[in-house]
Amino acid sequence: MIVEILSLLTAFCYSVSSVFILKGMRDSNPNSALLLSTSIQVSFLTVLLLTNLPEIDWTAVIFFSLSGVLASGFGRLFNFIAIEHLGVATSSALGGSYPLFSTVIAVILLGEGLAISTLMGLALVVSGVFLISGRGGEFVKSGALLFPILSAFFYGLSDVVRKMGLNILSESLLGAQVGATAGMLSFLLYLILTRRLGEIKVNRSSFAYFSATGIIVSIAWIFSFMAMQIGTVSIVSILTGATPLFSLLLSWLMLRGQEDLGYRVIFGSLVIVAGVSLVTIF
Repeated sequence: MIVEILSLLTAFCYSVSSVFILKGMRDSNPNSALLLSTSIQVSFLTVLLLTNLPEIDWTAVIFFSLSGVLASGFGRLFNFIAIEHLGVATSSALGGSYPLFSTVIAVILLGEGLAISTLMGLALVVSGVFLISGRGGEFVKSGALLFPILSAFFYGLSDVVRKMGLNILSESLLGAQVGATAGMLSFLLYLILTRRLGEIKVNRSSFAYFSATGIIVSIAWIFSFMAMQIGTVSIVSILTGATPLFSLLLSWLMLRGQEDLGYRVIFGSLVIVAGVSLVTIF
């Protein structure tokens, strides 16, 4: 049961961070949000790691680094862009398709088996995504739906690479810190090469929200690594797919009047959570 609890805690932390990111980007932009939040995340995880340094396996470090680039460098950037264009509830629900990618990749690369209940839960998650992506059709025409789908793909691939590293070296905190550092450095390099450092814009309010995001995501990563350390990629990924439900509730509580919570978003999110519940119970 510990795997399920850790995975759901991860989902909750991600949902809180999405709300904070949206609030912070009122006076800022996705590039600023990603750079500052990942910098805070690296600092926070580094302090924790220095209290108890483990032995190093450089092969595992390579996998952890690649996982961080995929998640923090690509997955989170597309997620922030999606939040800016689609809002928290919709982008989080569409991002809930990432278990589909991680499960398929884990079967191919890790040879993980799938129980019937897991397959049924995965089908519900994907069905919920299609329900949400079909609302009104306005976002499909504008192409904005591509952002959360790309985010989901990179997050799914990152989970599999993360598991590969943990199979070599079972050190959750080290994996989280190395991954976060690699993600931050890769994104910083991107900003330098594309000459976008000048776009970084942060005021006192956005700084507070982005800093809080960095700490919350750090906690989420620790929970995620711990769950992945003892569980399978498919189970952890699908349970983390509960993020849309938490995002829906938090959006209603904290973003009233700012989020379009139509019946498709609500029903689609509940279908996704039904799939998560199926996996958890059986």
